[in-house]
Amino acid sequence: MKIEVFGPGCARCEQTHTLVLNVLARLDVAAEVSYVTDIRTMATRGILITPAVAIDGTMLSSGHVPKEAKIEEWIRERLPEQP
Repeated sequence: MKIEVFGPGCARCEQTHTLVLNVLARLDVAAEVSYVTDIRTMATRGILITPAVAIDGTMLSSGHVPKEAKIEEWIRERLPEQP
């Protein structure tokens, strides 16, 4: 799983990045997490408002700090089925 947090480094973007890391740790899920601060990269990806979150290339949130419960939902939806 690849999670990208987009933002120029503002407090809300930092908070979003921290929330993602906290949820991953709580769920004991390994993921590649990147914090993208480059404005050109964000523009190329169509991100106009930050913070933004994408998982496996799918943009899931933009313009607000998502709730921990929502981040957990996004991650759980992408986990393999447990037998």
